[in-house]
Amino acid sequence: TSGNGWTVSAALTPFASGSAQFSSAGIKFDTGLNQVNADNTNVAIATQANDSTGYWTKAYPNIKMVLSSGVYGAKRYQATMTYTLAANVNPT
Repeated sequence: TSGNGWTVSAALTPFASGSAQFSSAGIKFDTGLNQVNADNTNVAIATQANDSTGYWTKAYPNIKMVLSSGVYGAKRYQATMTYTLAANVNPT
């Protein structure tokens, strides 16, 4: 690509423990990035417009899990976060 930009997005699967799962949660970064909800929806966390070169690096010292009110069993829940790099996001 040439000068068309790129986006890094993240998607998070629902938190699950066996058959128990919940998607009313998310991961919040303290760096001002968008919250990534546990519903498999891609959320842009970094963008570069009109330039296909460059690099992106972030440190996340204080990642927080955000839960809606409710009752959750004391189990070990797991989720997977997938990052996607898309180029040519604003073609000319």
